[in-house]
Amino acid sequence: MLAIRFGFAIILAHGIRRIVSINTMFKEVFLLKIL
Repeated sequence: MLAIRFGFAIILAHGIRRIVSINTMFKEVFLLKIL
């Protein structure tokens, strides 16, 4: 039970990190288009 919960937390953390990196990438592209 604990192992399943731990694995789910790791998957969730990786997903959040991926979303954040995609967000920063879009912001950089948006700033480059403005400039």
